[in-house]
Amino acid sequence: MPLVAQHQAVTRSATPMKVALSNAQTEYEKLSDPATAQATALPLQAARLNGLLKNLANAEGAVAESLRTRKEMIRSLEKLLAENQNALQQEEAQMKLLSGRRTEIEHKKNQVEATILGGQVTKQEDRTSTEPEPPQFEALTPPPQSDADDEHVQSDPIKTEQNGNNGVPQQTPTFPVVAPGIEMLSSVAANYQAVPINGSNKKRKVAPSDDFPDLGNDGIDEDVKEMLRNDGQSA
Repeated sequence: MPLVAQHQAVTRSATPMKVALSNAQTEYEKLSDPATAQATALPLQAARLNGLLKNLANAEGAVAESLRTRKEMIRSLEKLLAENQNALQQEEAQMKLLSGRRTEIEHKKNQVEATILGGQVTKQEDRTSTEPEPPQFEALTPPPQSDADDEHVQSDPIKTEQNGNNGVPQQTPTFPVVAPGIEMLSSVAANYQAVPINGSNKKRKVAPSDDFPDLGNDGIDEDVKEMLRNDGQSA
């Protein structure tokens, strides 16, 4: 790069310039001292002045070279600075333009998205309004009966039976209640059978020795049993 080369030239010219300036400054101070000038002979003083001129010329040349290289570098830097300043202004303008365009596009995008969402909501509402409401079905499982209903059904069996037969009550058949003692009397009376003798019917006598059959623990009172035995013996 030219700028790097120019910087290197400035650095190289600075060192000899410093040496030349130092020599010229030292010789100049010696010859400029009035005491030294008076003590020195004129021919020697002329020679020293001639040497001082050479040192001053060398120092002047070194400074001139340093000035030249440094000015070239400064011109390059000024040119680079101007270019960067112009580029900076252009980039700032581009940045402002892009920022404005981005804001504009974001605003348009938001409007488009809002329009799309609004259309979808409208279509959904129209579809919902046109669709008929689904029919309502009753639950197949009957509601559970409470404990009070169960107690009422158990306390009223006739009503429960009517409900089980479509409202037609069923009557329970009733039978005559026969005591165990009456059944035993009927069985004993059946033992008296008519036996035909000589063409006539005569009742069979029961021997006095024949005891009345033991009825066991059949639920007949002792008085009834005794009466039956007496009737059997008298017959």
